[in-house]
Amino acid sequence: MGKILLLLVLALVVVAWFRARARREEIDEAASRGQSPAAAPRQVAPEQMVSCAQCGLNLPASEAVFDAGGVAYCGAPHLEAARARQAR
Repeated sequence: MGKILLLLVLALVVVAWFRARARREEIDEAASRGQSPAAAPRQVAPEQMVSCAQCGLNLPASEAVFDAGGVAYCGAPHLEAARARQAR
């Protein structure tokens, strides 16, 4: 039992050493490119959500299809269905 525990601890030490070494290489590589190694990922600004006038689905405004009046739809089929309904 003691040998297994010793081998397990030794394996954890080796894994930790390799991870630390890889992290150091990553930091050195980033420094050679002139980048900050601790640079945080860019924050993406939250996008306005709109609701489809046909089915009520909430989706980002950049993915919505708008009619001439500015009403949002989740896709062209719902926009066409609304136009057909208004044409009657």
